[in-house]
Order: sequence, then structure tokens, then C-alpha cells
Amino acid sequence: MNKLITLILIALTIVSCKKVGCTDLDSINYDKTAEKSIDNCSYMNVKRIDVIVPYNQYDTITNSPPELYVKIFKKKSPEEIYLSSYGYESFNQPLYYTSTVKCTNELWTIEVWDRDLEDNDDYIVSGDYNPLELGNEGKIVFDILLNNNQKVNIKMYYDTE
Repeated sequence: MNKLITLILIALTIVSCKKVGCTDLDSINYDKTAEKSIDNCSYMNVKRIDVIVPYNQYDTITNSPPELYVKIFKKKSPEEIYLSSYGYESFNQPLYYTSTVKCTNELWTIEVWDRDLEDNDDYIVSGDYNPLELGNEGKIVFDILLNNNQKVNIKMYYDTE
């Protein structure tokens, strides 16, 4: 009888145990097999963005390097925008932006703009990305193809909390 009770208790314990892990989809250590959440989730926060436009484009108005800035927003909610400050780019040298963008596991858009373009259409290029899919060892790196088959290189450096 004692053996039967012991076996029943062991069986109930095994059946009632839930796998413990991070169940938050926005966490970089999300565990899709976890059934019970614990407080060990880590999140990605972009701290710096580098943009390299691979050509030496000078503004026709100011005859100076392009005055670039970036806009970053969630694809499904474009009204929530991170807007960088303006910066001048040198030929094939990265333009650095300090940022505080908390990344989530969804599609984001980054747009690169030049504030000084003559035709008031400052837009240069944009691309979509999922930071949690691209993030690796503190970096998110991808290229956006321009219409002249050159690439704008984007590097985002993040830490975790």
C-alpha cells in the first residue's frame, strides 16, 4: 500500500511539474517550451546606431556632406518614433547616434534621411528588420539596398537588462 501511495505521489509530481523559463516573447532568452515564467528574462536595448552610406554624396545646396538622421519605429505602430539627432557623414565613415531603443520581438522599420536634400524629399532609404532575429553578440547588422545597387550599412549595438 505504501508503495502504491508513493508511486501515485511521484506520478502526480511528474505530471504537475511545469517547465520553468522565460515566457515573454520580447525577451532575448524566450523559451517557447517553458510553461511557467520566472524572473530571468533579458531584454535588448540599443545604445548606439552606426549608419554608413557608401558614396560621397554632397548636397547641391550646401556643397557639404549629407546631414543624416534616422527614424526607427515599430512596423505596426509607426507613430511611436525614435528620431536621432542630425549628424554629418564623411565618405564611407560611420555616423554614430546614441539611442535608447528597447527592442521587441516584432518587425521594425529604420529610415535614413538627409535633411538638406534640394527637393525637400529628404528620404534616402528604409528597411525592415526584427532585432531579436538579427541580434548576435551585442550587435544587429544588416544592409539596405539602394536603387543604384549600393548598400547602406546599419549596425546597432545593444546591451541587455
